Amino acid sequence: MREILNKNMNREYDNKDDITRDIIKIELINIIIRFMPCRKQIALDEETDIVSELEYDSIALVELLNEIEERFGVDFIDLPDFAERF
Repeated sequence: MREILNKNMNREYDNKDDITRDIIKIELINIIIRFMPCRKQIALDEETDIVSELEYDSIALVELLNEIEERFGVDFIDLPDFAERF
């Protein structure tokens, strides 16, 4: 987490979309860490498998999705391929 923050703080941005994307990424990482069932020290990135590496079970996944929905105002059920992905 600290590595991501430091990297982004020293980065020069070309546009607001890049800044927004990085802010959302940091917020998502914070949510993932807060709801993580295990307390492993692990570097999170886009490739981190939250089920096998972070030991999320079905209850923790539902809590995580609920928090993301509330925080960002999205509804995962509205996604056309949600059932396949979940």
